[in-house]
Amino acid sequence: MTRWTFVLILWDKVLLSAEFNWDMYPEWFWDEALMLLEGVNTEQEFRDRIKKFNEDHFWYEEDLVLEIPVSDFEDALDMSEDYFKYWFSDWLFFKNLSKASYVFKLDDEDKRSVILEQWETMRLNFWHIWEEDEWMFYIVNED
Repeated sequence: MTRWTFVLILWDKVLLSAEFNWDMYPEWFWDEALMLLEGVNTEQEFRDRIKKFNEDHFWYEEDLVLEIPVSDFEDALDMSEDYFKYWFSDWLFFKNLSKASYVFKLDDEDKRSVILEQWETMRLNFWHIWEEDEWMFYIVNED
């Protein structure tokens, strides 16, 4: 099983989708997942797209979107120490609609960091950037 979670960063809160857990391999839903976030410009669009994604593929009955404070999200940006303290999905898809930039500390060999700027969409496979597999890491700037 491969699990995906979508994350929308707003100025006053962060929205996390339900964890979609059902063979979420890149070759199955890859383009759709990227497009889901790339076109989002508001909280309501995020909620609507998560709902449609669920209806089209999963039919989960649980709450599909969880709100957390920005401060809790900021605590989870350091993925270099204990990824599973905050994250459980194999793939994380982020969209930043806040005016802040966010620095993600990764757990790769070089302990690199990645900055997610306003309007950018990013995907991470666990906590890694794998240069030999560029599709594992991806940022789109829609500015």
